[in-house]
Amino acid sequence: LKQLRTEAAALARINHPHVVRFLDYGFDPRWPYLVTEYFDGRPLGEVIRGGGALPPAWAVYILSQMVDALGAVWQAGVVHRDIKPDNILLGEGGIVKVADFGLAADRRTSKTLYVGGKVLGQFDPFHSTAGRLLLVAPNVVHVEREIEADPHDFRLWVCLHEETHRVQFTAVPWMREHMFGQIQKFAETMEPSGLLEDG
Repeated sequence: LKQLRTEAAALARINHPHVVRFLDYGFDPRWPYLVTEYFDGRPLGEVIRGGGALPPAWAVYILSQMVDALGAVWQAGVVHRDIKPDNILLGEGGIVKVADFGLAADRRTSKTLYVGGKVLGQFDPFHSTAGRLLLVAPNVVHVEREIEADPHDFRLWVCLHEETHRVQFTAVPWMREHMFGQIQKFAETMEPSGLLEDG
């Protein structure tokens, strides 16, 4: 509850025409929630999926509004933490609003921002057909202590997060070979002796 109040206070500081305005927060019997203004627009992700890539001039116009909005969010001491096309609303006349601050945090006080600074784990798709899950135990322990998380819950969350990458490679069968090919191309441009000299 303390975290929600902190984040609500941070969101209340944001006042920008391209950010969905924060109105209130509250609690129902199961979980807390944030209330924002209603904006009549379509998610940018939906627009892209329906019509493909945007014309360059249109993309620049949308992006310039997003940059202004995220600059205001940062100046207000907030980190959105979930910027993606589905959280960008596109309204009439190409007006853009950044939405869905459900994962936002006050960058000056939120302990959850420690997670972004350390590699906790990685899914390795090349180990075998099924892949394997790699964890960086010292980082996991350090972060769970920093944010005072329950070790069992936090470690489960890390594993589940990295396992979502297995779903990506399973859902898109060509991705594994494509990524492996890209790594090979990159490796071929490297001079081994130069690597040794650079340390």
